[in-house]
Amino acid sequence: MYLDFRNNPSKLSFSNLGQEAYQYLKRSEALFGTPIECLERMNPAAAELYRSHEIDLKCDLLEIAVCAQHCNGGVAVDANWESSIKGLYAVGEAAGNFGTYRPGGSALNAAQVGSMRAAEHIARSQYPVLRDVPQTADPMPDIHWSSISNLREIKERCQAKMSVCAAQFRNISEMEKLKKELSSLRSRFYEAVKIKSSSELPELFKTYDMLLVQISMLSAMLLSAKQCGSYGGAWIDDSGRSSPRPDAAIITQWEKSYFEPVRPIPDADVWFETVWKDYNGKVEQMTSKELTVKLEKIGILPVAAFDTPEDAVRMCGALLRGGIAAVEITFRTPAAQDAIQYVTRAYPQMMVGAGTVLTVQQADQAIEAGAQFIVTPGLNPDVVQHCLGKETLIIPGCITPSEIEHALTFGLSVLKFFPAEAAGGIEMIKALAGPYPEVRFLPTGGINRKNLMDYLRLPNVVACGGSFMLNGDAAVVEKQAAELSLDLQEYNQSRAEEGERV
Repeated sequence: MYLDFRNNPSKLSFSNLGQEAYQYLKRSEALFGTPIECLERMNPAAAELYRSHEIDLKCDLLEIAVCAQHCNGGVAVDANWESSIKGLYAVGEAAGNFGTYRPGGSALNAAQVGSMRAAEHIARSQYPVLRDVPQTADPMPDIHWSSISNLREIKERCQAKMSVCAAQFRNISEMEKLKKELSSLRSRFYEAVKIKSSSELPELFKTYDMLLVQISMLSAMLLSAKQCGSYGGAWIDDSGRSSPRPDAAIITQWEKSYFEPVRPIPDADVWFETVWKDYNGKVEQMTSKELTVKLEKIGILPVAAFDTPEDAVRMCGALLRGGIAAVEITFRTPAAQDAIQYVTRAYPQMMVGAGTVLTVQQADQAIEAGAQFIVTPGLNPDVVQHCLGKETLIIPGCITPSEIEHALTFGLSVLKFFPAEAAGGIEMIKALAGPYPEVRFLPTGGINRKNLMDYLRLPNVVACGGSFMLNGDAAVVEKQAAELSLDLQEYNQSRAEEGERV
């Protein structure tokens, strides 16, 4: 089976979709373009993940397999996510509180809240320490030993039958027949199953547990099929009707299932896909001091210009995989604003700044796109004042004492030294340390792998900017970033051992 992200189905009209599908796409802001265009807007990291594995959804079909094992059920839990067995908690997919009809994001929220509640309840509770393991109430079953084992054959046969009639396409009569067959097998399980050695005992007991789960699942599926018909991920071929029950949950105890009312879904005017997109578009909020500390720890600020936002996601992903979690995306191309937005959404853990910002308008575009800091080639008082008013870190370019003193009047102490090599390089920065001990520099221009460490050894250098690690395609950039990251780790380690500034 293949998915085609390149084209919409022929004669597709969004207005002809079912109301549920239409509202989902509308609230997700995805009523436009082709599938790949929607994906790159809402989740560019997903598209980049496939590209990094040599699958370009713009031109390649995506081969998929359908898994029938996922379901929205699990262990019944209370408000503390504790099961009916005292001291046994179930959270996430293991807990039966996700539901088949739910507002987007509620499953993620349930897992996070459940984990926290369970941990807090465990901390408050005092469970007795079992010093003597109690004897089981049920006697040890009589194991059928034989020179030939049929355990694997029976297990795989039961699994295959479940896949045939209880997967995406379900048949009520076939499920009833299978449930009766599995119940019969469970009642005589230890007589029917033969094993050769004690090494098969763990698998024997797990297969018995599997039977219990299969019978319970069939019980719940049959109730759902008879009462609700086809909905969600299941098509009931005995009936084309669909009557979902968002007001109730199916509770299963052994082989019996019944509906139990649940609280109504809150009618909040929020939508997970758009909220999650906005969240990923908002980079971690840090103070200027925190950003400076983070930049100093990274040591290098790759400076890049991208022709398309897709190129930005691809190359920044390569930097990140190589171990460099920072980038300055310059306004040297028309794609700068989109590139910043795509990268901050795809990689919220990455420190993303905007470079070559010459105007207040460009500064606004960068900040709106999610840039954490602004870098300018020179000191433009209007741009500086505007960024300070927006509480955004700005690193203006300054190479002369007059420019440095002008920057100090704005309260700025981290400045770009550009063009570094052409303006005197290491010797010039050393000379400026005397009259301006409070100033730290970001040398950029002429920095390469050979002279990088010489710059970083200067006490008044916070980090260095450069493009030398961005030569080549994504695979080459990732390799260069990994090598550079290793160099920086070794350098920091040696400095730490020397007791000097890292």
